[in-house]
Amino acid sequence: MKDESLEPISELVGLKELEISNQFPTEEYARLSVTLPNTKCDRFAPYIFLSSPIVDKDVMVIGKRKPKLNSKVD
Repeated sequence: MKDESLEPISELVGLKELEISNQFPTEEYARLSVTLPNTKCDRFAPYIFLSSPIVDKDVMVIGKRKPKLNSKVD
C-alpha cells in the first residue's frame, strides 16, 4: 500500500465498529481514535493481548513494524 493514511476512514462519523489489520503507523490509529471516539476498534488501544500467542509473545503493540512482547518478561 503506497499511502499509509487512514484519513479517508475519519469521514465515517457514524461508523460503529472497525476491524482493520495492524499494517498502518501507530500515529494513524491514534489520530483515528480521536476522530471517531464512538467507534469500537481493537487497534485504538496502545496494545492488545493475542488470543493465540506466537511462541512466547502474547502482546501486540499497535502499529506497523511494532514488536510482539511477552507480558510477563517485557
